[in-house]
Amino acid sequence: MLPRRSRLTRASDFSLVYRRGRRFRGHGLTLCAYLGSPANPSCFAVVASTKVDRRATVRNRLRRVASATMAELWGVLPPQGLMLVAIVQKGATSATTAEFRRELGILVAQLPQVRATL
Repeated sequence: MLPRRSRLTRASDFSLVYRRGRRFRGHGLTLCAYLGSPANPSCFAVVASTKVDRRATVRNRLRRVASATMAELWGVLPPQGLMLVAIVQKGATSATTAEFRRELGILVAQLPQVRATL
């Protein structure tokens, strides 16, 4: 799990990432990325609405898998200024955990900030 300072929590930050961020689309996942102020630490959040699945247990499983995957990938991201929001979509419910993790890894690798460091 990511530390509290590395999690996106404020509604104003979410709307900033949604409005100004760049989107990277996958089959069951969309990653919104916004490069903000270098004075702020990089942060991440997962959004899984009831449109994904009515059952909270399914949505929570997807959130946990996405958070655990990002905690593993956190070292390749720049330490300052990057805001990421992973939006889970309907297609993710049929994917296995390994497929979901692989897709999130592919989307993170598409980020220009990450490609520059690889």
